[in-house]
Amino acid sequence: MSFKQPAAPSTKKRKLGDESPQKNAKIPKTSNTIDQSALKKLITQFEKAINQNLQDREKYQSEPEKFMESEIKLDTCVKQLQEQFVPNVELYSSFVQWGGVELLLSLLIHENIDIMLDVLEMVAEFTETDNLEENHEQASTLIQKLVEQQIIPVVVSLLKDRQLSDDNAEHTKGIHDILSIIENLIEFDPETSITAAQKTPLLDYCLTSVSRTGEMKPTQLYAAEILTILMTNPDNIVWFTKQERLEKLLQRIAYYRKHKPADLTETELLENLFDTLCYVLTLQDCRDTFRRLEGIELLLLLIKEKKFTRFAALKSLNHSLMDNVKNCTRLVQAQGLKTLFALFTQPSKQQEQEYDEHVISCIVSLIKHCSGEDERDRTLIKLNEKCDRLLQLFIKYYVGVYDFDQRIDQVKTLIGSDDPDDLLRERLSAGLFLLQQVCFLICRLLVSFDQVKDVVTKEMKKHNIPNNTLLSVLQFQVDQIEDTSDPDHELLTSIIQDVEPMLKEE
Repeated sequence: MSFKQPAAPSTKKRKLGDESPQKNAKIPKTSNTIDQSALKKLITQFEKAINQNLQDREKYQSEPEKFMESEIKLDTCVKQLQEQFVPNVELYSSFVQWGGVELLLSLLIHENIDIMLDVLEMVAEFTETDNLEENHEQASTLIQKLVEQQIIPVVVSLLKDRQLSDDNAEHTKGIHDILSIIENLIEFDPETSITAAQKTPLLDYCLTSVSRTGEMKPTQLYAAEILTILMTNPDNIVWFTKQERLEKLLQRIAYYRKHKPADLTETELLENLFDTLCYVLTLQDCRDTFRRLEGIELLLLLIKEKKFTRFAALKSLNHSLMDNVKNCTRLVQAQGLKTLFALFTQPSKQQEQEYDEHVISCIVSLIKHCSGEDERDRTLIKLNEKCDRLLQLFIKYYVGVYDFDQRIDQVKTLIGSDDPDDLLRERLSAGLFLLQQVCFLICRLLVSFDQVKDVVTKEMKKHNIPNNTLLSVLQFQVDQIEDTSDPDHELLTSIIQDVEPMLKEE
């Protein structure tokens, strides 16, 4: 087990009820329950209505009033299907078998935009997760058919081809339904995200949407969330970094150097932008591109200047430094130590453990990966100046892990498992990961500065903690690394060998 990666940004299922009360509201199964015979009749009526409307439109192209009756009937058929078919998940495969999907999707290019919007709403409803989870087999049949019919490229194309604008309330609902369809399909089958990101202009649409400044639109927030969801697939991250998309993302984030989010909605949008950045920074090549775009300098400014971006920027910085020699060196050269150690000595009262994790992980990365002795020595000197704070953190997380171990039986009951791997994950979350990081830093100081030994010994004695606890914690970490050629295994083993004689003297 290598040093733990920063916690990945979470993705949340978008519920847009606040912006659009009718969004994908699950239709209650009351009197709308129908059987296969009734569904077959509905589909037959639906097909007839489509054909009649098509004939009337061709026959009376210049006389709209003469095809209006068939248009109203067609719209009524769509609404009947929505009300009576959508709640009956057990009929989804029959709907597919009888050609319902093809008929429905054919209306996405209907000249009457209201009919198109009604169809989008219906598709968004029957792909809603709550519906799909009721009968996975039926849902799989439906989703497979939608994918075969190129549903994602089709609905994404509507954003441009039908010139949907979020300045129009009805269009806003349509945009929302398109994004909802995409989210629903990805949640059911994550592989569909590749089609969405790489076979359509969705990435650029979302990036353009979130880049607009001024009054926030509800669809901008949803676009930001879709962007984050797409980045959960590593293949999409590589695709995202093409065509200067990362630069555009950083420019949007940089906007908040001089502007504060106007409300909670814009604050959530900014959080999603940082989540997207964190996903992008999980790939080494992207970290290099990030450095070339002066992303490290931007994050340092946001940490230093803006309280409301501090945590998100710190988390992103942590991701950018991991296993990247040049990024670690750049941070020191960019005078980032002052900013980083200011957070180290003045921890946040909110999200305290997460702050500690990201700050300490950044420092660990610098000590492990700075290429030049000057940069590494500057980091060690700065850390040595804060040795008292480091020991405070050791005591804090030592006590936390000790308390966890004392209630291990309660933990087993709580998580419903006594599997060693499950318990280790819980123990790491309870503070063991941070304790390991802190022990590494203390031992690194012991190797580098003679006077640290007396300071450490005094603090350990004060709290009645054996000196060799430092080594025990690191040895446990080494034992979890199965690959002995892993750089962390070699580094920790070397540190233990160097420090062990010092601590045995006491």
